[in-house]
Amino acid sequence: SQSRSYQGYRTDCSGFVSMCWELGRSYTTLDFVGGGGESEKLASYESMVPGDALVRRSNGAGHIVMFLGWNDRAHSSACVLEQSSTALDMEFGARTVTSLKGSGYKAIRADKF
Repeated sequence: SQSRSYQGYRTDCSGFVSMCWELGRSYTTLDFVGGGGESEKLASYESMVPGDALVRRSNGAGHIVMFLGWNDRAHSSACVLEQSSTALDMEFGARTVTSLKGSGYKAIRADKF
């Protein structure tokens, strides 16, 4: 929820990543995708390490997921943790790199890491 919070962080996807990265405030997907939010864009998916994130924004809407690691040796599928719905708890899943890139997800890392 963008209107509710927990310990100063919104209970939505970008609030979850802000809390995991201990940023001290909730940033939005717009902040993260624009190079703000105390994060930096990575050169490629291959440079991702656990704790990085994948963010997308399109037509005024966005989403961000926490990267946990690779699901396979070929690095064709990423394990992610996300807050995808306010009606559900955190969700773990595997997303193919093809689907992530096709949806416009960019790899980012917190500046402090």
